[in-house]
Amino acid sequence: MITNIEWLTSFRGQRLRDRVRAGGIHLLISAAIGTAAYVVMTQLVYPHPLFALSNAYLIFLLALVVDVVVGPMLTFLIYVRGKPGLRFDIAVIAVLQFIALLAGAGTLWWARPVFVAYVGPRFDLVLANEVDREDLAKAGRSLRPFGIEWVAASPPEDPKARTEALMKALTGSDLGAFPSLHVPLAGEYANIRAAAEPFVNLKLYNEPAAVDRWLRSLNRTHEDTAFLGLRARYRDATVAIDRRSGEVIGIVDFRPWAER
Repeated sequence: MITNIEWLTSFRGQRLRDRVRAGGIHLLISAAIGTAAYVVMTQLVYPHPLFALSNAYLIFLLALVVDVVVGPMLTFLIYVRGKPGLRFDIAVIAVLQFIALLAGAGTLWWARPVFVAYVGPRFDLVLANEVDREDLAKAGRSLRPFGIEWVAASPPEDPKARTEALMKALTGSDLGAFPSLHVPLAGEYANIRAAAEPFVNLKLYNEPAAVDRWLRSLNRTHEDTAFLGLRARYRDATVAIDRRSGEVIGIVDFRPWAER
């Protein structure tokens, strides 16, 4: 059994080098796993710029701190070559890291973006945990595991169903959260084109040079590009629109209106 004095003396000489080596190896492994998780989240589950708009950074950062910082630090502190039960201690740390990463990934998965719904005269970003599950089952649909689906949403024609939808909207569930109200976005291109604002108006709320750079990066101009606002849970953004056709170009991380 290692005494407190022996443990303290292990922080010098060869024993200290052993600790640094063990902690460093653990850090490299943890960093590789954390990087892989980040790539999956930002490229598949939360395509840019949805990771920022959904405030997923905070949850991912908490999981990353446990995975990349706390785990290797604990290995550095407990590692003593030849110590009885060392493998068990390291295994416990690894299991705790895995649980923390799994919990963080599960939370992000449950709150992943699944729909961008045109509700006129704006778009809404709908997260998986905002979708009405009863309505989803009634519509006979399922949520995509990766990526978002562009749809339009409008109140139902039936007066009773319309009243129910409006009542739910008052509780915070917007139309885009009800899959039974979704229709193909292509059918709304004319309305989108009519509602869209000139892209140059974004210069009122954003750095003008950044707006121009974005247009040049796509070989577009202010004359052929318009926009509508995208309302998200934590930070609003812009949906770029082709001014002639009304088709969606993509989501841009520009403020679409004065900050609320």
